[in-house]
Amino acid sequence: LNRLSYLLAGKHRPGLFVCKMKKRVCLLGGGSFGTAVARVVASNLTTHPDTFHPELQLWLRRQELADQINTTNENGQYLPGASIPSNVVANTDLKRVLEGADVIVVGVPHQYISESMISSIQKHCNQDAKTIHVISLAKGIYLDGEGKSSCLTRVSERLHESLNNTPPSSKRPRVDDD
Repeated sequence: LNRLSYLLAGKHRPGLFVCKMKKRVCLLGGGSFGTAVARVVASNLTTHPDTFHPELQLWLRRQELADQINTTNENGQYLPGASIPSNVVANTDLKRVLEGADVIVVGVPHQYISESMISSIQKHCNQDAKTIHVISLAKGIYLDGEGKSSCLTRVSERLHESLNNTPPSSKRPRVDDD
């Protein structure tokens, strides 16, 4: 979470966010951990208005939960009693949440990071950016192969490999695995 705070504060690398366009941030996952992180990220966005667009797009699977967050500023199922900042906009439309995103925080459990989610990230993030930052909060590992040829892969490694595996002629931006 400290790396995320540094990234959102523009302290991660000197000159990284020297740009006139404000960076758009989205967070995928509205469970208890995703909601808790959304509270921190949303607060950081408003603290740095010259660098970031103030609105945090939050993707959830269930419309009734998105409606609850947008109307009451609370996730009563996963984080009851914790106020969610008003600059968090919950949505179930993954394409809309990812649209124009420069920083994508992946907070869904690793078993729900599907090829269609990765494909959506590739298609709908900010296509004009040179680099898209994908930050994985997911815990877990993938077991690739069987027997002696099996290999353990971290979620961040799988995301990095999948998101950067595009044809050379593609205009998709490179993904930085922060």
